[in-house]
Amino acid sequence: MSDFTGVQAITATLREILLQRMAEPPTITAAGLNVDISDVDPPILNLFLYRITESAGLKNQDLPGMAGPLSLGRPPLSLELHYLITATGLDPNDDRGAHRVLGDAMLTLHDHPIIAKDDPLLDPALQNAAELITVTMEQLDTEELSKIWTAATAPVRLCTGYKVTVVQLESTRPRRVAKPVLAPPAAGPRVYAVPLDRPVIASVGVMRLLPDLSVVEQNVPYVRVGEQLVVRGTGFFPGTRVMLGEVDATTSIDPASTSSRMLVQVVDAALQPGVQRLQLIRDVEVGEPPEERVFPFLRSNVSAFVLIPTITTVSPADGPDGTVITVTGQRLFRADVPSMVLVGDRAFLLAAGTPTQVQLAVSGLPAGIYPVSVRVNGAESIDAHTFEVT
Repeated sequence: MSDFTGVQAITATLREILLQRMAEPPTITAAGLNVDISDVDPPILNLFLYRITESAGLKNQDLPGMAGPLSLGRPPLSLELHYLITATGLDPNDDRGAHRVLGDAMLTLHDHPIIAKDDPLLDPALQNAAELITVTMEQLDTEELSKIWTAATAPVRLCTGYKVTVVQLESTRPRRVAKPVLAPPAAGPRVYAVPLDRPVIASVGVMRLLPDLSVVEQNVPYVRVGEQLVVRGTGFFPGTRVMLGEVDATTSIDPASTSSRMLVQVVDAALQPGVQRLQLIRDVEVGEPPEERVFPFLRSNVSAFVLIPTITTVSPADGPDGTVITVTGQRLFRADVPSMVLVGDRAFLLAAGTPTQVQLAVSGLPAGIYPVSVRVNGAESIDAHTFEVT
């Protein structure tokens, strides 16, 4: 994601790609068509950004994990940039040199139509972008070209059009986030079809640890580190493995589990906040000599759960506007995904922190008592903590 410098970063990235990857790199400028660049050593390739349009497909689409299910959100400004690339050869009186330069540039852009996020020539302002940047040739008819050159009051030179999509400029307006729904309505009867003793997941709940240290089973797939997932279904026979995302959590299965109710503790450090896959796998011994193998029909259906951050303390518990509070707990911050602290309905984005502790200055709220929660990668904590603005 980029700020207002994203447009400049696109031009800088195109310039670096052409300089580093053209067979015969010329002098590359980014001047207007009516700007005199006679003092620049030829051959010259000029990138003229003549039009910027808003992306219709991404106009109202917020960033992944940033908008709540019931909130309006703050979609970024998604732009498409339209360039006119002009060429000048060594001899201003012979266009063959310009043909050579422009052909080299067009082939280079044709060979690199998608700028990957790990491309070393990508401008740093674009490296965290949610969308890939693509470069495509744009057909301009004679009327369009005539209007451009007439408006520029410049002599016509050899040129071609290119469109770059998409650069997203993140909104600077504060976000307001809705609370998640924790308890879905009761489900009706289910019909199970289990071919060849295939494990089937019917529902996923959690053994919730309450503040008074009692444990109660809840039929919601929101789980904190250290709590147990309750997986209900059929075909949970001995030897069934449990995959939580990419983590094999078979060793965390509670010995009290049965063939229709399995308890799995969530403790592995590789599991991070957000939506996680849940699947059961049965290994069978076949062949000669016997060897454990996994067949597609012995994998369960894929279900999901949400690993949420855990808040242990909020300190101090009260203070005036601008007070810096420290939130401690587990899975509170990740640098590679959106992380924020919610005080009431006000979201404070976190630029730094650790998985166990984050700090922020609470400002812009009137006096009152506000619930405090942490949202990481779209997963929000449910611990009951508050902060009072005095």
